[in-house]
Amino acid sequence: MPPTNEGYASTVGLTWVIVAHPSSHRKTRPEGVDHGAVIDLAARIPSAYLVRMARAVLTIVGIILGVWLVVGFVIPALFATLKFLLLVAVIAAIVMVVVFAVGKR
Repeated sequence: MPPTNEGYASTVGLTWVIVAHPSSHRKTRPEGVDHGAVIDLAARIPSAYLVRMARAVLTIVGIILGVWLVVGFVIPALFATLKFLLLVAVIAAIVMVVVFAVGKR
């Protein structure tokens, strides 16, 4: 790619950062750098990093919401259903005892 006049980038650790615009800092522009490729890297690397971070954060949020759903809704609904079935079974047992008691007379 030919050099462009849109600015240049330099490395800081593992992150690419756009440093200056050439119209205001021409003397600080490094020589022998394909500025178009460097700016292209500067535009792509942070977005890939942000995508990975967003996936990690959304994964954690999804796990928390899943646990909340199970603990907050599924388990109470299961126990409520079992309590309801136990109540129905107790009422059915009482009705059965009453019917047998009346039938023996």
